[in-house]
Amino acid sequence: MFKKTSKLMIVFGIMMMTLGILLFGYFFYEHQFLQKPLTNVLDNNSFIEKYELNEKSKTTLKIKVSKVDSFPKDFQDFMENSASNLLDQDLALEIYSNPNSKLNAFYQDIHPAVYEAQALGNFVNLQEKFNSLSQDLSVTNSKLTITNDYLFLQIEDGEYYLYKVFRRQTDEHPTIINNIGSDKL
Repeated sequence: MFKKTSKLMIVFGIMMMTLGILLFGYFFYEHQFLQKPLTNVLDNNSFIEKYELNEKSKTTLKIKVSKVDSFPKDFQDFMENSASNLLDQDLALEIYSNPNSKLNAFYQDIHPAVYEAQALGNFVNLQEKFNSLSQDLSVTNSKLTITNDYLFLQIEDGEYYLYKVFRRQTDEHPTIINNIGSDKL
């Protein structure tokens, strides 16, 4: 009986050591090959004011973008530089801006037209509505940019800015979540 117990203890000890080595390897791989390169890209990017990486049931990267001259170009550069870290993962990318009430009202008025344009492909109507709203609300700077992959809204009013990104293909990673306001990050 003593021999069977000691054999079971040895087998149990080997199993625990194997489990420990596997867990250590997983966390080491995740930190060195996934998080560290992504953190380097995020830290060295002037487009990002601050960021937060949450790894719960679905990994979420929250970024607060700084005011830039060309948001579409800077965003696409960011996506290209971090493609190996972002595109292969099931990741949610939350984007925060610094809007005021005028910019939020602009977005509330334009966002039905954005979804209609994405669904029906009538981007000319979206451009007309966008230009009309820009003049009516007299925002400082407004740009609507449409590429093969994204639709960008860049709206600025003095020191305040609102940047939105919409994927044109919905089944690609990362999932982009546009947040109104900057109070969460």
